[in-house]
Amino acid sequence: MTESTARDGGRTATGRSGGLRLRRAGMADAPLLAELAGPDAVPGEDGRSVLDDCLEFGGALWFEAAGQPVSLLSWREVRGGWELRPVRVADGHDGFSHSRWLMTQVEALAIRMNVPRLVLTLSEPADLELYRRMGYEPEDRSTRRLVRRVGGTWQLRRGNA
Repeated sequence: MTESTARDGGRTATGRSGGLRLRRAGMADAPLLAELAGPDAVPGEDGRSVLDDCLEFGGALWFEAAGQPVSLLSWREVRGGWELRPVRVADGHDGFSHSRWLMTQVEALAIRMNVPRLVLTLSEPADLELYRRMGYEPEDRSTRRLVRRVGGTWQLRRGNA
């Protein structure tokens, strides 16, 4: 898959993807992403949704095609890193490809921002092997909560100079 930078700062993916565009979400995108976000977009008792919290206290990346969201990965800051929400993919799109591409983009962003670890809770236990192949390991005996170290001072090497 090749990429080129679009005029508005988004990225357009070409090739087998069918003209998908990678976008970084802001609060203004919440209504557009609500259907794809599913339960994460439902307001709680305080009137805020998990999606709102992610957009305000973390971030979200999404692919769009023809102006409509087709996949979404959001996260929020937690102690020691970012907590990732499950990747959401619209019906009719390849969930494996979207999940892998969005996870790769978030990991690269976390490295650039020196975020030490990413944590996610599996919504589908069958996805465990997919995430293990991407470097995520169970946090403890539970196989549902996975962790990957990505950034932080452990990456720095001290030179002799």
